[in-house]
Amino acid sequence: MDNRQVRILRTLKFNQGNPDDDLRAISEPHWNRIIRRKPRSARGQPTTVWQAVAISTWPPVVAPRWGVVVALLLAWIRRRINDPVLDTMGRYPVSSYKGVGAMRQTAEVTEKYSAGVLVFRRDAEAGVEVLIGHMGGPYFTRKDLGAWSIPKGEYEQDEEEPRAAAAREFTEELGLPVPAGPWIALGDVRYGSGRGKKTVTVWAVEGDLDPADVVPGTFEMEWPPKSGKLAEFPEIDRAAWFDLDTAREKLGAGQRPFLDRLAEQLEHASP
Repeated sequence: MDNRQVRILRTLKFNQGNPDDDLRAISEPHWNRIIRRKPRSARGQPTTVWQAVAISTWPPVVAPRWGVVVALLLAWIRRRINDPVLDTMGRYPVSSYKGVGAMRQTAEVTEKYSAGVLVFRRDAEAGVEVLIGHMGGPYFTRKDLGAWSIPKGEYEQDEEEPRAAAAREFTEELGLPVPAGPWIALGDVRYGSGRGKKTVTVWAVEGDLDPADVVPGTFEMEWPPKSGKLAEFPEIDRAAWFDLDTAREKLGAGQRPFLDRLAEQLEHASP
């Protein structure tokens, strides 16, 4: 038996009843049986062999604390591997720590509902054109492709009808009423990623609005980030007419199916 094994046995107080015993006389099979046995816990004493190994390596005053640190580190790693609430980067999907209960609530899928109106017109040269708006705010200032949207907004499903919410949101975002005329239902599209899902319902209405008449609504957000200051931004910073092919490039991927549905509806309705 080497000196390291002797230090471990002394740390575990294996021979505390017979301090004169020669620990070096312990055979290797007996040693293997000893290190598999978990000693009784005691304040300030090791409870596992790996803690005893740490004590035999480090000064006795510091070593028990190192054992606790390693145990906490292993528990943290195990939690990251097994906890379904954590994301792929090992972080809780919340901006600040609010307790484990609040964190686990984020594991549930958040379902949101949005409704809007897609205004279109028919041009002899360009064909069908749609009116869409460029999203406002600092994150979209320098973006173009994928940064445009059908005028729409969120609503509470149990408090408001989708069509009423679509008309309200259209007016709030553009400052103009929905043009008079029949509403063509384009159905729903559900998109999103992870635990955040959104169902968008859109109607199409034929009309010819002047983008210069748009008076967009505004919203507030903290800007610059973590500054504690609120800044006001327009819901959309500009609106424009585009043909269907160009609009497909401008819109986000989740809203593009509405253009295809509009084209199908108009094609079936044409004589």
